[in-house]
Amino acid sequence: MFTGANFSAFPFIQYLTQPPSLTVKPRPQQAKSNGVASFYCGARGDPRPTIYWRKNLKKVSTSLSRYEIVDKVVGDSETGSVLRIEPTRAPRDNAVYECFAENGVGDAVSANAKLEVYDGE
Repeated sequence: MFTGANFSAFPFIQYLTQPPSLTVKPRPQQAKSNGVASFYCGARGDPRPTIYWRKNLKKVSTSLSRYEIVDKVVGDSETGSVLRIEPTRAPRDNAVYECFAENGVGDAVSANAKLEVYDGE
């Protein structure tokens, strides 16, 4: 039926979804108490992934004024996200923070990094 057909003439056939993948993983860090800690995470996929942050496996709530999440669209299929903690508190913020990306296609992906907050002199 389609023998010898030019499939580029059918743009709907070329549309493929792509599960999320991480392009930048958050890095472990140390911060002084009453300082600032920032984690960055990047993910790509089609459709563009949504990034969530978790602290010790619980979703980070931005209703706490010390936590700020800023998302940025990068190109057609990539998302970047920054989790900023200010001021940092020891030992409350000593934890594993996880970047979690999903787009409804395939499995979600994640990476984590540990924050160590120390009392500064």
